[in-house]
Amino acid sequence: MSLTFVYHQMIRLDKNTLTQVSEFASDLRQIFGNCLLFNALAGDSFRPVAQSMANASEELMHLLIQQHSATSIYPKLLYCWKMCLQIIDKALELKNPDDGYPTIHYFLHPVSFFFGGGFPPEYFEKVKTPMDFGTITSKLMNGTYQRVDTFVSDCRLVTANCKAFYMGKPEGAVFVDQAMRLEEFLSQHIEVIERYDSSQQGSAAKLFVLNPPVADLIKPRKDFMTSLIAYLRDLTYTDSTTKV
Repeated sequence: MSLTFVYHQMIRLDKNTLTQVSEFASDLRQIFGNCLLFNALAGDSFRPVAQSMANASEELMHLLIQQHSATSIYPKLLYCWKMCLQIIDKALELKNPDDGYPTIHYFLHPVSFFFGGGFPPEYFEKVKTPMDFGTITSKLMNGTYQRVDTFVSDCRLVTANCKAFYMGKPEGAVFVDQAMRLEEFLSQHIEVIERYDSSQQGSAAKLFVLNPPVADLIKPRKDFMTSLIAYLRDLTYTDSTTKV
């Protein structure tokens, strides 16, 4: 995750250039989404950290912002967004049997990424809606998905697009093979989340996320706060930066 981006958001807060809470929520989520986009290798140590911090930020935004408003002021993440990310994490582990490379590699970015910023000839004659797992990750982390079926549809669209464009092309056989392998691998995990979404357990989880319990913030006593300030003043600092 980019420290430059984090610093930029701090400047925006300091200068009061963020005009809406939804804009703040979107920027905060983008920090973690960017981390997941950049660190897209199986077992990357940053991925669980980004997910954990994203989860903590969602809980804090509800506690300090959302529950004090009578209306929804920023879109909630899909109630099972962590399960959806787990599906992508598992897909990152799938390897090609011939070369050992991640099967998902050519599906992590838009097709234009692999063609110098453009699209191959006749691409849009066969593919109406381009899709990739980087875009899916971004949509998942910014709250675009509000239903499981839209997430599932995009996942299936990635491999369907590949087969639609490359099927029958001699140079496309390797890509079709990888698309089919990835599709078969994902199908079992997608079926699990679809069953969960239609189950009583999934319905309860969805209701909990949409209407989480209200938590009362306890105002600390004055003597506690003054003792904390006194403690901080008595600390011995070893450098000027910490002192500031």
